[in-house]
Amino acid sequence: MVTRIKSSQITDGTILNADVNASAAVAASKINGLATSATTDTTNAANIGSGILPDARLPATLPAISGENLTGISAGASIQMKHSSFNFNYGGNPVDKTLTVTLTGCSTNNFLRIFGNGSGTLGNPDSPTWDDPVFFINGVTGAGNITGSVARADSRNWDGGFTRVTNLTGSTAGITFTVGANYPSNYNHVSGNASGLALVEEIVSST
Repeated sequence: MVTRIKSSQITDGTILNADVNASAAVAASKINGLATSATTDTTNAANIGSGILPDARLPATLPAISGENLTGISAGASIQMKHSSFNFNYGGNPVDKTLTVTLTGCSTNNFLRIFGNGSGTLGNPDSPTWDDPVFFINGVTGAGNITGSVARADSRNWDGGFTRVTNLTGSTAGITFTVGANYPSNYNHVSGNASGLALVEEIVSST
């Protein structure tokens, strides 16, 4: 004999968890008192509309992204930069002195900003005519060809800088800066120094 129980005969607390079949599929719409988050698939990022995502949910190393996929960033925003300071001392027979600053992992969708600044005094008792310009870009790799230079203020001194922007053409970009100290062959001694800063920076395109 099958005993049928009407719902009106079920009193509060008489049905326990063990009385519910494990395969019973109770619609969420029939369950009251649950917060919306209890029935929301939080593995779907489209369902995350507010709040703060803990940093523990992010990978230790973020994947590389192209600058073309970034929006809402003002033109000229920096992606990466490297710089090198220089302090060249001269005594005796001088030659041109150079330094190269290199960026790796660049995107050809971005641009390269180049900054050079320095000063110096190179002296000789007979005040020969020195190279002019004295501080200049002397080599470009991985970017569009660009020039920049600082002229001498007089036969001994120089002081100044330049900023240039060019397009990136490769994933590695290198800029060589030169301080020119060559002088006529009949002079055999020069003294002084040249110091400054050379910097290259990958920046986001404005388009």
